[in-house]
Amino acid sequence: MQITHTDAHYRCLDEALDNNVLIAALPPKMSKHQFREMMTVAPNLYRVSSAADSDTMVIAVINEFRKLRFALPDHYLLYEKIYQLIVQGYVNRNPQKPEFIAWQYDIATGRNDDERHVSTDGKSTADTIFVTGPSGFGKTTTCDKIIWQSFPKVISHNKDGFKEPQIVYVKVDMPHDASRGELIHRMLKDIDKSLEVADYKSTNYAASIELKNGRRVPIAKMVDILHTVLNRHHVGVFIIDEFQNLEVASERYRDEMIQFFDDLSNSLEIPHIKIGTPNTILLFLQKIRHLRRLGEVFEFTRVTEKHGVADLLSLMFSNLPDQISIKSVELVKERLMTHSVGVPAILLGLWESNLKFALINNKAITVDLVTTLFNKEFALLKRVLEEIGSNKESSMLDLLTVHQLFRQNKKLAFKQFEKFIEDEAPKGVAAQKILEGVLTYEKEGIFSDNEKQKLKGIKKDLENSLQNLSGPQTLEHSAK
Repeated sequence: MQITHTDAHYRCLDEALDNNVLIAALPPKMSKHQFREMMTVAPNLYRVSSAADSDTMVIAVINEFRKLRFALPDHYLLYEKIYQLIVQGYVNRNPQKPEFIAWQYDIATGRNDDERHVSTDGKSTADTIFVTGPSGFGKTTTCDKIIWQSFPKVISHNKDGFKEPQIVYVKVDMPHDASRGELIHRMLKDIDKSLEVADYKSTNYAASIELKNGRRVPIAKMVDILHTVLNRHHVGVFIIDEFQNLEVASERYRDEMIQFFDDLSNSLEIPHIKIGTPNTILLFLQKIRHLRRLGEVFEFTRVTEKHGVADLLSLMFSNLPDQISIKSVELVKERLMTHSVGVPAILLGLWESNLKFALINNKAITVDLVTTLFNKEFALLKRVLEEIGSNKESSMLDLLTVHQLFRQNKKLAFKQFEKFIEDEAPKGVAAQKILEGVLTYEKEGIFSDNEKQKLKGIKKDLENSLQNLSGPQTLEHSAK
């Protein structure tokens, strides 16, 4: 996300918020109408359809289409939760109060081990939100837009002697191996970049944990530095995306990372947001002491509500280039929804494929074309989408993640795919569908020879499971 910076513009606040400048400098909360206008982006494909040649036009149209953003009623609810989370996180952290200044000093000097800052509301930890939903349901895209469009990242203060930068949010991805050291490095690097863009002097916090021999300082020292930096720059919330990476990390690293968030919440009273797939919740349920740190769960769901579907399809079909011809528009829309079952990434990806095919081949978009491209490009997902569309609990949701990774990070895709096959051990019909998807992808040439070799083991496991048809074969049980 682009780093945004603004000088503080203070709102009048009541005494209940203690005239806290960190809260007063936050933008006022938007109405539902304001939020909807902010979140909705209708790409103008017609505007870019006059590019010089066909290849340039295809690129221009697709790039414009990918700007599409839409707002659903639940998105406003998430915005309200995030806004309140940030405000509440600042309530007991008034930088002009002597007791808070003293507490900050204790943290910076490492003297906060025995005496912890006591909140006026009696709370000893910060709140947290766990944003979840299967891959492709819009978690990251929507959260990014809410955060980026609703709040400046850095606010420069100049009021009553308080002249410090306030970093409203820090957002990073969970490392693939769940390394605490790497996560801390990413957070410090994000803070360095934020302050640099806001024209503050170079801080080099990320470099401060690096040693000359290429290694890093001990983890305890890294944590102390992070505590000091988060407090010094009045970070309002930190956001950790791709939290599901914990699932493929070692048990030791997984437990250490979850405990790391426990400690941050207990020590700093800074709220945080975790973004991950539903299976990640199970990691917190395994140990009672971690359960309380799961936080309030906000789940992204499919686009199925009548008005939401109509609004989204209207955006997708608006301002199309003259070169795009569609036969039976309403039937095409219906087929798109049938195949995608309202999963945003599948719906948008399938429509993008149709736009690209029509522009390159100078062909009309038809109902049959929608189905042909779906069978070709989403072969691995056909079974899981059937289950989602039937409102049945599926054990195959991780295939949504695997599908996306195959086009972004094949190394991690193979790791996720192998784990899925090992954990779920699909049999019979489910194994057959997955194997068909793999074979379809192979034919499309997306794998190198080396990657095809890696696939042999996965295909072997699926083929072996096809020989064992004694397990459940019904739709809702076929993947178990």
